[in-house]
Amino acid sequence: MNKILIKPYQSHLGNVLIGVYDHQLCLLDWQYRKQRVAIDHRVTKYLDASYIFEDHPLHQRVIE
Repeated sequence: MNKILIKPYQSHLGNVLIGVYDHQLCLLDWQYRKQRVAIDHRVTKYLDASYIFEDHPLHQRVIE
């Protein structure tokens, strides 16, 4: 199964999740929201992938 590399980030506006799939940004969304489970299910189903909390260089580029 494919992997979506997830990194939580504490911004000055709130917590966000940054997701990278196949060296491309695929997710940048609030970590805590009502539809979190539905959104995560939709993304993982569409990409046939699972979330893994792991760093990727693109995470840092997004944060900067």
